[in-house]
Amino acid sequence: MRIPGGSSSNRSPQYVGVAAGFNATPGLCHVVVYPWTPGTGFGTKVSDPAYLPGWSQVIAWSTDRRDVGVGTESNNGDAFQNIYPWSNSGFGTRYSNPASGLDYTAWGLSWNRAGNVIGFSLNGGSYLKVYAWTTGTGYGSAFANPATLPTNRCFSISFVPTDDAVAFSSQDSPFVIVYAWNNSSGFGSKYANPASLPSATSENVYFNRTGTDIAVGVTASPHLIAYPFSVSSGIGTKYANPASLPPGNSRGARFSNDNRFIGYAGINSVYTAIYPWTSGTGFGSKFNNPATIPTGSGVSCSFSTFDTEFGVGHSTSPFVTVYPVTSTAFGTKYGNPFPLPVSESNGIAFI
Repeated sequence: MRIPGGSSSNRSPQYVGVAAGFNATPGLCHVVVYPWTPGTGFGTKVSDPAYLPGWSQVIAWSTDRRDVGVGTESNNGDAFQNIYPWSNSGFGTRYSNPASGLDYTAWGLSWNRAGNVIGFSLNGGSYLKVYAWTTGTGYGSAFANPATLPTNRCFSISFVPTDDAVAFSSQDSPFVIVYAWNNSSGFGSKYANPASLPSATSENVYFNRTGTDIAVGVTASPHLIAYPFSVSSGIGTKYANPASLPPGNSRGARFSNDNRFIGYAGINSVYTAIYPWTSGTGFGSKFNNPATIPTGSGVSCSFSTFDTEFGVGHSTSPFVTVYPVTSTAFGTKYGNPFPLPVSESNGIAFI
């Protein structure tokens, strides 16, 4: 199993972070991180960062776990990206903004596998922005934009694990956009669009951990689709839809770290789903629904570091629900965290 987060020496303890949406109460923190123990669940909330991010859309850790980033909708006039050093002591002092900061909401953010590049998907302007990155120092120069830009807002970003390509999900056709990538020179040419385009706006795109498949969550039936991918030839022929479709428009799509499953979060009851996954074959039979479903629309999802849990961020209190999972089923929902996130959990991530 390929586990994100560097060598085995730095995978303990585990954490789960949540990026929370709008809450107008002064002084609230819109990002919250809890220690996580498989079999036990949430620990006591990590102390808030000294610099509080605004209304947040996404949370992500760097591959080596030494930095954590939050993309925001509003930050009291400051930049829309907030990146902090991270250690087992919690948040460090926020990195300074880059010379050319973001001018629009960061709906998505991701580091590359090497950890020397950080990218953002945006709701305006060029709809994307990518910078060189150095842990401990922060932002380097921004890479030049690609020759062919997306035509509307982009909701998520995912680097192929070999760092040879980067994908964005978008509001407008072709809905998923993939570029060749080089960690030194930046964007290359845009790959050809898939022969069978996603059916509507794509709110999430995610490569599997070997870079051989790409999942796309969409806002119309079939809600969750996937394609083979190769750096040499790009997006392949769309996999057949799952026999039992997800229940509604997708806001989250994630492969498990061992590539054996694909998870979903969406806006219609039952709000979440997991399918077995086989690269080259596609979707297996959907897991039975969890006994206790999330309390509202699913807006994000993530597998835990060792794929023993699946978390769903959702629109109503308690805003985050985590289940143990086996190779065939959801288990009994873990107890809620305390304190709860301040609003809907637009992003969820484990390390």
